[in-house]
Amino acid sequence: MHIRKHHSAVTQATVIVVIGFLFCFSSGSVSAQNGSARVASLGQKESADQATDDKAANSKSSADENASKAVSNAGPGPVYGEPVEFQWRTIAKAVAVDSDVEGLFITLPIPEDWPEQTVIKGEEEIPFDVTGVEIRKLPTAPQQLLAAMPRLSKSSTAVFSLTYNISVRPTLPPDDTDQYVIPGKLDKTMKTWLDDSPGISHKDSRLRSAVKDIFEETDKDWNKVGKIKDWISNNIAISNQENADAPLTLKTESGTVENRLRLFVAMCRAAKIPARMVWAHGNDHAEFYLEDAIGTGYWFPCHISNGIALGADPKPGVVQQKGDHFRVPEKKEELNFVNGFASAKGKSRPAIGFAEGLVQE
Repeated sequence: MHIRKHHSAVTQATVIVVIGFLFCFSSGSVSAQNGSARVASLGQKESADQATDDKAANSKSSADENASKAVSNAGPGPVYGEPVEFQWRTIAKAVAVDSDVEGLFITLPIPEDWPEQTVIKGEEEIPFDVTGVEIRKLPTAPQQLLAAMPRLSKSSTAVFSLTYNISVRPTLPPDDTDQYVIPGKLDKTMKTWLDDSPGISHKDSRLRSAVKDIFEETDKDWNKVGKIKDWISNNIAISNQENADAPLTLKTESGTVENRLRLFVAMCRAAKIPARMVWAHGNDHAEFYLEDAIGTGYWFPCHISNGIALGADPKPGVVQQKGDHFRVPEKKEELNFVNGFASAKGKSRPAIGFAEGLVQE
């Protein structure tokens, strides 16, 4: 099982993770979030654990005010507010420490457009001697930048830096939730959100039994999702344990914010409700999929918090990736988060550092 492990290493080598170069454009620190695969903010420090989710939900913020300005849509679906603007940077740095490096290959994940998010490409820094740069769009993975560099001379440094201007809209739940139902038929693309993925096993008998109990005396499908959310919020305590599979979180009745979201996704899938993880900067949450009366489907956000309504995301962050089971050619195992990757040919290996996050203005 592969749960959000950081791929900041060059294949077949022990490397030094280089982070000092980040300070040339940001005074912030770089650290792992919750010991996971993702790298923290470039320009501001993320909370060590998102356990303050409930408290933050009750506080006033500009994002909350923006969300309150949302105008109800004429039709069904999520309700969006005024966008919040961010500047985002994804970078990689390679250093040829002891000798020349041959055949350097680097991949970097790139944020994408979503219904609530608009991404505009900004400045980029690519070494002049890179022979090939392309954007890879796989149906099984987030969008990625690929770069190939035939040689990196001894003591030389190659920096790959991509900057994006990103607008993210807060979300309010729809006015009429009674119209939404669990989809009866799903195409092949949507069925993937009913499958197991790393850290999200929904076929466990105890988990399925818990879902059945939660659904007792609940008729509306929107309310069924709400029952799962509320049950996890009230029965699964927040802890600092390492990321665990959903059945283990259920058994121990505790888990990180991320673990509780995994459990929500697993329980939805056990009930035939498509669901997935949303990896967002300082704002990880989940999404679930329901259809309206005419069969049109919509993804709605879910935070495991008593202070945030089902279908609401009042304090949006940059959406890095959506999903939890990805496949890329560089890795044999299935991933639930795609990080930067590097490889090199020959005996000499570079020191590699990856980071992505908000840019301090």
